Amino acid sequence: MSDIAAAAPLSEDRAKRLIRYLGIIVLLLVVPPFLKYGWWETSDYIGGDFEIFHQAARKLSEGKNPYPKRVLETDPLEAIGQAWGNYIYPPLFARLLVPLTSLDPFWAKKVYLLLCLGVLFWLLFPRDGTGYKGRAQLWGGYALFFGWGPVIQTFRQGQSDFIPLFLAAVAIKVLSRPSGTALEEVGPEDRWRNRRHGLAGILIGVGAMIKLTPLLIFPVLIVTGLWTVAAGMVLGAVGALLVSGPFLSWQYFTQVLPTMADFAGMRRCPSVHIVLVRLFDSIPAPEGWEAVWHRVAELAGVSLSCALFAGVLIWFFRNRRTFSAADTLLLACFLPPLFAGEVEHHYALALLPALEGVRRMIESCAFPAPFGKPVSASSDTRKARLQLLLVTLALLPNFYYWKAVKLPLQFILPLDLATLLVLGNGVGLVLLYRGLRQQTPCRCS
Repeated sequence: MSDIAAAAPLSEDRAKRLIRYLGIIVLLLVVPPFLKYGWWETSDYIGGDFEIFHQAARKLSEGKNPYPKRVLETDPLEAIGQAWGNYIYPPLFARLLVPLTSLDPFWAKKVYLLLCLGVLFWLLFPRDGTGYKGRAQLWGGYALFFGWGPVIQTFRQGQSDFIPLFLAAVAIKVLSRPSGTALEEVGPEDRWRNRRHGLAGILIGVGAMIKLTPLLIFPVLIVTGLWTVAAGMVLGAVGALLVSGPFLSWQYFTQVLPTMADFAGMRRCPSVHIVLVRLFDSIPAPEGWEAVWHRVAELAGVSLSCALFAGVLIWFFRNRRTFSAADTLLLACFLPPLFAGEVEHHYALALLPALEGVRRMIESCAFPAPFGKPVSASSDTRKARLQLLLVTLALLPNFYYWKAVKLPLQFILPLDLATLLVLGNGVGLVLLYRGLRQQTPCRCS
């Protein structure tokens, strides 16, 4: 009898109270740090990164080259590290900002961020949720979005991470669409599925030409057999390079990008290989190796990181029949920041799997029929609640602007933020994988 009661639906009054408390927590504890660090503290200055982007866009509008002259005129091997502090992205992002060059950098940044905020809210937060179930998921999503440190940092600096983020969000929505559409009447089901997969790949490819880190999604598409998505990604990337300027794109990949080969030596980056490099740094150098030990540590760290990435690909391959295409792409969004994160705001992309995973777990915890499947025992509900708790704890390092989280976390785990981000999001990937696996019977899209 107790088992049945434990698995019963929440009463309406209790559900309303819980949602009301969640809303109060979001409004009073989560939103204020977002407004303070993302908007108020940056209200009177532009921020170095967006000013660089704006200058590059202005140069393009004037028919000039956006890349530093000294880098273009120097052999890449002799200009290692000289591109930092300048425009170091493919030309597409600067092209997209050209319409904002009619404004001064201060107002251009405000317009850019408001546009990004509007698009993200339209994409990330469902408008079709009804009753307390929909409201619980909505407030949970707000809590993640407004508290997510990489999102706040992207707002502070006017970074480009939002564009790959909402392109990936659109791609996941495209893959998640039901196949029962009018297009199916003119051809077999596979034709409509291939169109959706191709379009999703194009969106991811375009996003990878804004910021290169999403390129790490491509190997996942290959090993999981999502060939049409992978082909679309190649098409989107090539098309973006051609549209933004073939000559500039060639210069970027042959003269600018090679000068950033000192990435392995940047000891504070929140990525797996840097955490491993620092681990090897902590090992006392053997006698006679002191002068070159830092290079040995870099080689060992990068090699072990590559081996770990290969292991992750094998993991995706072994589970290629477990997930839908949308869920595969969702989990793959963890990989670019984990294995190529240069700075903390690169973890903005990890918001997508975190949002969707937490939404599903909230539904499984609070309601007796998660995703249309009846719950037969209270153990299912308890398991879902435990999963939600563990995922929340794992993702806490991403709330690094929220002192109520940051200070206790640093006291319990006295590690630097880069290491905490890698560990937290790595564990989050594993936990969300387990949660999605229990809810997805087979690949269906």
